Amino acid sequence: MQHPDYAAQLQKLEIALQGVTRVTDKFGNVDSASSLGNYQLGIKAAADVTRDFNVPLDVSTKGITRLAAAVIGAGGNIGDAEVVFRNITSAIKATGGGSGKTLIPQ
Repeated sequence: MQHPDYAAQLQKLEIALQGVTRVTDKFGNVDSASSLGNYQLGIKAAADVTRDFNVPLDVSTKGITRLAAAVIGAGGNIGDAEVVFRNITSAIKATGGGSGKTLIPQ
């Protein structure tokens, strides 16, 4: 069972990821299907990094959210962010980083 504070923190992080992965057209209309797909890819990326590299879920969710914001802001997409996030997390682990080490400083 998760601690209520941890669950609330994860929920806040997921809301932030949802905002970062929202897709809009040039008129500001939200593309719900694309937004949901991007969000699901982001959640999966965080869960995969947690599973594969033993990174806490809140840390991986925060990391993919921050990286996705930067990558999408620069014209990339959530898939690009996922690849970079996995590779950098893998490199951190390979060079002796612990489970608390992340791509983005806390």
